[in-house]
Amino acid sequence: MSTYLVAWVIGELESIQKTVRLPYSPDRETVVSLYAAPGQASKGQFSLDLAVRVLPLYEKFFECGYIGDKMDLVAIPDFAAGAMENVACVTFRESAILIDESTTTMEKKYVALVVAHELAHMWFGDAVTMVWWNALFLNEAFATYMEYYAVDKLIPEWNVFTEMLQREGGALCSLTRWTALTLSRSMFATHRRSMTSSTPSVTPKAPVSSV
Repeated sequence: MSTYLVAWVIGELESIQKTVRLPYSPDRETVVSLYAAPGQASKGQFSLDLAVRVLPLYEKFFECGYIGDKMDLVAIPDFAAGAMENVACVTFRESAILIDESTTTMEKKYVALVVAHELAHMWFGDAVTMVWWNALFLNEAFATYMEYYAVDKLIPEWNVFTEMLQREGGALCSLTRWTALTLSRSMFATHRRSMTSSTPSVTPKAPVSSV
């Protein structure tokens, strides 16, 4: 496991939990827990219910088992990032995982997509990690696609794929341009190396002296 995916959470928290039997480990129950500040955990019921449906969906899709033996979803007050895909201990900003009766459908969709995105990272990013940060776009691109795939499968009435281009269109265009530029540079560099290695060397001969 990559060291940047290790996390400890220490604080006064309360939790709710559910269990799920995953396709690749049907002989045991995997505990999925949601932790939040006191009095807030009940607001994570939607996210917890979604998580126990997303994990088996991903196992079936990837034909590969979840790498952890439990899953903790932790809502952290004042968390700077939206969420972070630490192995088996995913941390979230409260607004990215907790909802209540005043939450709009649009906000609920956002929460569902974030949860599905972070759980996709258990495969793209955690089980398989890029060699270096210049390949981070692959990690995020796969997880971004899978968040829409999962939510569309589990809550089809939301039609989230129709919103994907609106939400991600700019990023997709930038990614396409960046990928094309990177590949063209790589191909050019490879071509130059092959030309250099295939060019026959010429050893100059000493001039012939006349007799």
